Amino acid sequence: MARILIIDDDLQIRVALRHLLSSNGHDVEEAVNGEDGIVCYQEHPADLVILDIMMPGINGLEVIEILQKGFPKVRIVTLSAAHQVGRANLLPASILLGALRAVRKPFESEYLLSVIDELLP
Repeated sequence: MARILIIDDDLQIRVALRHLLSSNGHDVEEAVNGEDGIVCYQEHPADLVILDIMMPGINGLEVIEILQKGFPKVRIVTLSAAHQVGRANLLPASILLGALRAVRKPFESEYLLSVIDELLP
C-alpha cells in the first residue's frame, strides 16, 4: 500500500494511528515533532503525511510551509484538537497553506481511513 508519515508529539495518537494504518496495509513512519518530521520526509518522502498542528517547536503550520517549498506535491492531512481546549481552530489555516484535508480530533477511524483513501494515488 502506501508509505505514511505521522508527525505528532502525542505518543498515544502515534501508537493509535500506527496500529490503524499498519493493520490496513500501510507502511508507517513516525516523527515526534515538526523538526524530526521535516528531516524524515526529506530523507524518505512519504505518499502521505498526517500532521498534528499544535506541537512544541516547529508547529504543524510551519511544517506545511517548509515541506511545500521543497516538495510542492506533498500530500498532507492535518489533525487538531485545539478547538476543544479553547485555542484558535487552525484547521482552516492548514488548508490555506496547502494541506489537502483537515480532521478534528477525536476522529472516527473509518472517517480518517476514507480521507486517506481519497488522497492516495
